[in-house]
Amino acid sequence: MSSIGLRAALIAVDAGGTSTRAALVDLDGRVLGTGRAGGGNPTSRGAEGAGAAVAAAARQALGEAPPRVGSVLVAHAGERLPAYYAAIAEGLAAHGVQAPIRQAGDLEALYASGTSEPDGAALIAGTGAIGGAVAGGRVVEVVDGTGWLLGDAGSGFWIGHRVARAAVDDLDGGPATALTRPLLAALGIDEDRGDDEGRAGALREVVSRLYAERPVDLARFAPLAFTHRDDPVARRILVRAVDALAALVACIRAAQPAGPLVVGGSVLVQGLLRLPDGLADPLLRLAGAALPVADGLVGAAVLALRSAGTPVGPTLHAALVRDLGTPLPPVPAAAAPLPVEVRAPRPSDTAAVYRICFETGPDPEDPGRTPELLGHVWAGPYLAFAPHWCRVLVDARGVAGYLLAVPSSAAYERWAAEEWWPPLRLEHPADAPGLSPADRAVAELFATPPASPPDLVATHPAHLHIDLLQRARGRGFARLLIDDLCDRLAAEGVPGVHLGVAPDNARATAVYRRLGFEVLRHEPDVVWMGRRL
Repeated sequence: MSSIGLRAALIAVDAGGTSTRAALVDLDGRVLGTGRAGGGNPTSRGAEGAGAAVAAAARQALGEAPPRVGSVLVAHAGERLPAYYAAIAEGLAAHGVQAPIRQAGDLEALYASGTSEPDGAALIAGTGAIGGAVAGGRVVEVVDGTGWLLGDAGSGFWIGHRVARAAVDDLDGGPATALTRPLLAALGIDEDRGDDEGRAGALREVVSRLYAERPVDLARFAPLAFTHRDDPVARRILVRAVDALAALVACIRAAQPAGPLVVGGSVLVQGLLRLPDGLADPLLRLAGAALPVADGLVGAAVLALRSAGTPVGPTLHAALVRDLGTPLPPVPAAAAPLPVEVRAPRPSDTAAVYRICFETGPDPEDPGRTPELLGHVWAGPYLAFAPHWCRVLVDARGVAGYLLAVPSSAAYERWAAEEWWPPLRLEHPADAPGLSPADRAVAELFATPPASPPDLVATHPAHLHIDLLQRARGRGFARLLIDDLCDRLAAEGVPGVHLGVAPDNARATAVYRRLGFEVLRHEPDVVWMGRRL
C-alpha cells in the first residue's frame, strides 16, 4: 500500500473470532488501505495472540511507509483486557505507530456498519448471540450476550450444543437422528465400534472427545443442523433457535421501537433468516426490512471518524460501505400470515393443546420427558374445569396457540383438589421407580399442586396461562387473547387477573408489562404479575 505522507489518518479494526479486518482512513473518510489477519478476539484467542493479529492487520493497512496515525479504534466482543491492548500497542510501535487505542463493542460497530441513523437496534448471532438498542449512535441497552454457559440462545454454540446432545442421545438409545453420522464423521469416529464396558464404543469416544474440547467449540457442529434440516430433530433445533432470537428481537424492540434493525453473524444472516418452508417467519416478521452486514469494519471506521470529529451522514456512509463492505443479499420477506380463527376449545383440540404445552415448556428436547405429563398440570385441568373461558388460536395448519384461564382461582383449586389431582397421583406416583428427573419433577406437582397465594387471589381472582407456537408469535395475538379475556372477566365483575413468570425469564416479564400487567410479588421460584380490570 502506498504512503499518504504526513497527513493524519485513522486506523479502524473489526477484530472477530476467526478473522480480523483493518482499514486506514483519512479524516475525510477516504479509504487509504486495508488489511486482514487471523482471529483478533481476546476471549477466543487469548490477549497476546489476538493483539498480535490486530497489529498485523493494521500493519497491512498502513503499508510500507506509514502515515501519521491519530488514533486506533478496535471493535471487538468480550472483555477489555489490558494485556490485549498492550499487545496491539507493542505490535504497532514496532511499525513506527504510536497512537491512542480506543475500544468499541461489536454491537456498536455492527450497527454503524449497516446505517448512519442514530437510533435503531442491532442483533448478532454467530458463535454467540447478543442484541442491543441504539440511541444517539450508542448502545443503550443490551440483551443476552451472556456467553455459552448462561445464555446466547439461538447462537452457533447453542445450536451446535443441541446437535451434539441429539447425537449422544441417539447413540445412548434415544430418538434416532440423521445428525449422528455426520457428527461422528466430523470427530473421525467409526460408528461401527463395538461395545465397551456395557456402552457403545462410539458413544464413549464421542463423550471423551467432546469433553476434551473447549465448550464453545461445539459451535462447529451448528452447520449440521442446517444441512440436515429435514430431519425432525434438526428441524426442531432450528425452530427453537428462531424462536429464541425472535424473543430477543421482541425485547430489543420493546426498548427501542424506532429506527432500522441491523443484523449480523453467519448463523443469523446466512442461516436462520434464510430457512425455507416458513421456518424463519416468526423472526422475519419481527425483523422486518432488516439490514444485513457481513462484519463491523464499516462501523469501526464510522466510529473512528466520529470520535475524531468527522460527521458521518448517509453519503459518506454509503461511500464507506462501497469501499469496505461485503455485499450480502437482502433479508427475505416473511410469508403471508396464515388466516387465523380464535374460538373456544373443542374436545378434539385437547391433543394439540397438550402438544403445544410440551413444546413451549422447559427443555422439550430432553428424552427423559414424557410429553403428556406437563399438559396434565398446565393445560388439561383448565380445559376440563372452564373450557368456555379458554381460547385456542387456529390457522390452516391447526392449533397454533392457546389462552387457558379461570375466573376464580379459589374455585378452580378446590375443584382440582377433589377431581383432577387424586387420579393423577395414583397413576403417576412421584416415588415410582425408573422415573427420569424431569418426569419425577412433574409427578411431584401432582402430589403438591401449584397454587396462587390467597392474598393475591383476593385482589386478582382470575388467572391465566398463554402459549403460542413460533409461527403465531410476533403478530399481536398475545395482546388479542389477553385483552379479550380481560374484557370478558370485567363484564362478569372480576376485579383482576394474575399469572406467574419464571424469575429468570426477564423477556416474558417485559412482554407482560407491555400488556398491562405489573409485578405483584417476587418469590424464589416465581414472579407474580397482575392486571387490574
